[in-house]
Amino acid sequence: MPLTKPNQALRRELQGTASDLKWSAVDLMRIAERLSLAGNETDAWALSSKIGAKTRPLNRLREFKIVAGCFIN
Repeated sequence: MPLTKPNQALRRELQGTASDLKWSAVDLMRIAERLSLAGNETDAWALSSKIGAKTRPLNRLREFKIVAGCFIN
């Protein structure tokens, strides 16, 4: 049974949000690496901890997608 249009829109929104969070974390990791190379370990470490905080919502979005997929299919 195909997904309804509202469910398709929800799925796309969840995928887009998860992707945005993932790439934001990648960008922040690159910045943290540059800070570390520049000798600014304190800020690099602080930024790395923020990256960890971003991955928790990403995992939660993946869980929503899995649960939604179970009920939608």
